Amino acid sequence: MASGLRSALAGDPAAVERASLSSCATEADARHYIEVVFKEPFEFPGPNLATIPKATLVVGAGKLERQKFDDELPKWVTTALRDLKFTEDRAASALPACAGTYKFQHDTGKNEKFVQVFPFIKIVEPKRDGDEPDDQDGAEEPLSGADRARWMCIESPPATFKEMVQAKIGTWLCKKRALALLKEKDEELARIEEKLTKRAALTPEEQKLFDATDRTNLEEKMQFLKGEMVKMVDEDKLTKQERTMALEQIKARIQDLEAHGPTKQLEAAKARAEAVEKRLGEKGNRVPLKHEDKMKQLWKKTIPLEKLVEKAGPKGRWNTALSQAEVKALGDKEEWENEIKALANASRFWFEEEEELAARVAGAKALVAGSVKSGGGGGGGSKATSSSAPSRSSAGASAWTTVAKPASGRSGAAASAAKKTTKTNAFAGLGDDSDSDD
Repeated sequence: MASGLRSALAGDPAAVERASLSSCATEADARHYIEVVFKEPFEFPGPNLATIPKATLVVGAGKLERQKFDDELPKWVTTALRDLKFTEDRAASALPACAGTYKFQHDTGKNEKFVQVFPFIKIVEPKRDGDEPDDQDGAEEPLSGADRARWMCIESPPATFKEMVQAKIGTWLCKKRALALLKEKDEELARIEEKLTKRAALTPEEQKLFDATDRTNLEEKMQFLKGEMVKMVDEDKLTKQERTMALEQIKARIQDLEAHGPTKQLEAAKARAEAVEKRLGEKGNRVPLKHEDKMKQLWKKTIPLEKLVEKAGPKGRWNTALSQAEVKALGDKEEWENEIKALANASRFWFEEEEELAARVAGAKALVAGSVKSGGGGGGGSKATSSSAPSRSSAGASAWTTVAKPASGRSGAAASAAKKTTKTNAFAGLGDDSDSDD
């Protein structure tokens, strides 16, 4: 059962365990199982931990075994994991940097649905003779979020890194930030190697970096990123902001070369700048969101309801301005927009800043808003309009405006709605800049 799975995972950092959750007949059963196994991090001695345990939880099967599993079981399991601060990562593997992630998969060959879980871990110093027990001695916080992405870029082998770049680092600017990180670590490794030649002691952080990678791997990954960035320029796949940055970068290179007088490198750099400026479109490229199709379907439902928000007016008028059906529609709108927000966050690239994600969301919504206004379908396109971020008149107050959900009940719904105000997501207004880079 659950305790047995936890014991098996805790016994070996390279453990690969499989368990069927067919016994979880209710959501409460599934939640209890997940909490017993994964609520507390697994402790392993450090500092040179190469792998972490992996648990494969079977949550569905083909028609011959389907009756053993509730149709809602995958949802129950992933919801329980998210409540424990796990995040979904389709590229996750049994590396320490992937601790605290999960991924759902459907194996059509085996007719199985399963959730692979990579648990949180806590690195502790091995106990030495005479040491007093101390659960906090040498402990490190589990890696998650941006720190996990950074560490995966540093420690992953080149082949894995190249796959991650394609899946997780989708814009020129994100690649530029990843390249800067690798350059920084390469310089740090050079200093570490110099210390070692002098037989100087390393700090724990230096030792961790030295054990995780080497300069040969970093150089291969940096060269790959540079090639990918050049390819994006040559194929005109830069956003408006990135186009400006790329040209500035080339011009800065020209200024450096000019300081040394005329050279073939200077002539080549000037020719490159001229070619790039002609090739790149003025409007910039629009980078689609990973879950854009689903988000567009939801926007087609929410955008027409934005007029209803205007009709509702100030909170004091809700009880007279809206019918019971309209109050319910605003409640549905809130649920759909919460789903849009979750899909947008799941579409975020590694090294992508919030303003950039918000601009991509706003640009995608603008396409749907224009289509809804004209009565067409919410189709997309690879190029942005002259202002890919929507105006308030075309795409609403923001990409993710939400409205408080009213209470149920015929008479209480409007009254409850009268006490609530419109909530605006933290991304509100970020997509309203006419100079959006998306």
